[in-house]
Amino acid sequence: MANGNRKNSHKLRSLKYVKRLAENGLQWSTWYDRAIGEIDDICRLENWDKQHFTSVLAILSPRVSVRRNCRSALLYCGQEQAFFANTLPNVKTSLATYLRSGIVGGNKVPYFRNALLGDSESVTLDTWMAYALLAVESPHIKYFTRKNTFYAARKLVCKVGQAFDLSPRDSQAAIWCGMFLESGQLPQFFPLWAEYQNWIAHKKRFPLVGTIGDHSEPVDEFRVDELLTVDDTSFDVESFANEF
Repeated sequence: MANGNRKNSHKLRSLKYVKRLAENGLQWSTWYDRAIGEIDDICRLENWDKQHFTSVLAILSPRVSVRRNCRSALLYCGQEQAFFANTLPNVKTSLATYLRSGIVGGNKVPYFRNALLGDSESVTLDTWMAYALLAVESPHIKYFTRKNTFYAARKLVCKVGQAFDLSPRDSQAAIWCGMFLESGQLPQFFPLWAEYQNWIAHKKRFPLVGTIGDHSEPVDEFRVDELLTVDDTSFDVESFANEF
């Protein structure tokens, strides 16, 4: 046992392996900075409170593609606190808790929120980071709930960041995108501004049911768990994977 009653960390990937992922994903290391800029612009235009919008955005992120996440946040904040018809009950409960108490809970969502609010020390550990960092037979986000695994994984992300002069947050983004590349897919930056323009084109009224199309993305229902077969119970620690 480690740290008194805490269990030891699960085995992690080598520094060399994770550095290679980060190097391959370096061009996306500004993922959060770009997202923050778009959040700032939209909140200024709509006169929305930035912290509240970002909290809602993060809370609505579990179990959906990042494009759907963007649309859900615009829908909720811009359409009388509406939800898409298939929004998960657990997500609605988490949002209700936040509205009542100001608390953003979960193992992934608070870190994602803080990173989007400009905290460069915040490291988001999700499905893709489990694949990037865990040297176990079946990598899964549930392993990060073990304290020593969480802290060891964060330390590894920070060490990789130091090698490339990146903050922990930006190191995580680079690693995440490198892992996404490793899976044979091309990472994309946060499409929040594009979806804001799409929302404007829909006269600020996304439909609550059915698909929403634009010129670049005709369907927005593809989810990370359809690709990775993620356990459906892991609502509050889902990936913010961008499925294009």
